[in-house]
Amino acid sequence: MRPPHQDRPEAWVARPAAQEWPQTTLNRAEVTARLLELFTDPAHGRPRDTVRRRGLNRLLDWLERQPGVTWQDRWLASGADDAGRDWTDLALGPQAAGYHRGDLSTGVLLLVCGQVIRPSYHWLLAQRQAKMLAEARNAIDPRGFARLEALRPAGLIRTDALNRITWIALHKGGRVEEITVGDCLELVVALEQHHYRGSAGRPLFYALLAESGVLPADAPPRLRAAVLPASEASSRCPAPRPPRGRGRRRGPRPPAASSRSPGPATPAPPSCSPTTTTHAAPTTATGTAT
Repeated sequence: MRPPHQDRPEAWVARPAAQEWPQTTLNRAEVTARLLELFTDPAHGRPRDTVRRRGLNRLLDWLERQPGVTWQDRWLASGADDAGRDWTDLALGPQAAGYHRGDLSTGVLLLVCGQVIRPSYHWLLAQRQAKMLAEARNAIDPRGFARLEALRPAGLIRTDALNRITWIALHKGGRVEEITVGDCLELVVALEQHHYRGSAGRPLFYALLAESGVLPADAPPRLRAAVLPASEASSRCPAPRPPRGRGRRRGPRPPAASSRSPGPATPAPPSCSPTTTTHAAPTTATGTAT
């Protein structure tokens, strides 16, 4: 998949990655209070909230030892973003107990869904997705995602489309209404680079954004048209076929041969009449007549 083209309108360009935003500049006490308010609830049981509180504190302890001014700075400096699925090895070592990894995974869920850090697509696509993406939709923009959900019946295809839109929101930040055509193209490139299963055949996420009015009115109606430049898109469209059935025109038939038409006489084929007998001369093994 080719990268987004330079000649696209400004409304189609992907938003640049921000260096700072309000959530990532908070101090530790502010981050902890905000995330525990968003992601803990006694109605879901104290054990879950205890694990979330412990996991958040473990992860913040580790990130505070990394260089940087913001939490995003520390996240990137730690190497966790580049490590993808194995990022917990950097904090714990490869021989760490499984429950310690679980704590860190719980902590990073809160930081990501609370938009304190914005991981790369490389990192996001390597994680276990379902829980993180569902939490993110509820925390980031529940109304925006509810409008998208109303456009299609529930099912795996709709969930897949919503997940792709959620990845954009987690990586770029902001709400659903801020997503651009360029953001969609950037995600398509990331999916193909990651060899994500079904990346080429699931354009519904783009259709949902277009139908809901998130994308501008002059945006390409389909994802494929947005990926290809206009000249190439038109050249790949097959030429229209002539209609089939009674209305199909056929070329003129060749005229039938006439026995009375003038012209040189055609030699008659050998006669099969029993009254005429033709004897061929015998030949030798070399093919000469004897």
